[in-house]
Amino acid sequence: MTDGRRGRDANEVEVLRSACEESRAVLNDQLTELSDIGDKALWTVRTSMIVLGVVVSAASLGDANTLRRLHPGIQFLAAGGIALVLAASVYGLGTYFVADRVRGVGPNYRHRARDGLSEREWRRALLDGYGKWTTEMEVITSYYGAHLFRAQTVLVSGVFVLVLAAVLSIWTL
Repeated sequence: MTDGRRGRDANEVEVLRSACEESRAVLNDQLTELSDIGDKALWTVRTSMIVLGVVVSAASLGDANTLRRLHPGIQFLAAGGIALVLAASVYGLGTYFVADRVRGVGPNYRHRARDGLSEREWRRALLDGYGKWTTEMEVITSYYGAHLFRAQTVLVSGVFVLVLAAVLSIWTL
């Protein structure tokens, strides 16, 4: 009878071990996705700085009198475009630096492992933790993915407004 019980326990531990490995793979994928969001947020910041550099260079090519003679609506439009591009850069930096990451096994779990848990008990506790961590990471990834989308939308809007201001300034001069 004890051999049957040991066989079921070994089988359960193997199933728990496999579930923990799958859960860790999911958590690693979520961490990679959040890292990709951070990389894209930094690219958004870099792109916005390049756009601002192009705008400043283009403005420096013209003389101050020409820029002052532009219709006030075009000046306001250009200022709005610059503000949007700057906002995209701030938004991108916020998306990158504020993102929280759930990494998995922390000090509490390591301490519990030293408390003499059986492998079965440890795997069950670990699987519960993975359930919590992957759920938290799903929320975090979704949240910062939405922030990245907004930062990129603000950048594209700013570029569109700047191009519109440039086209209108050419037509009115």
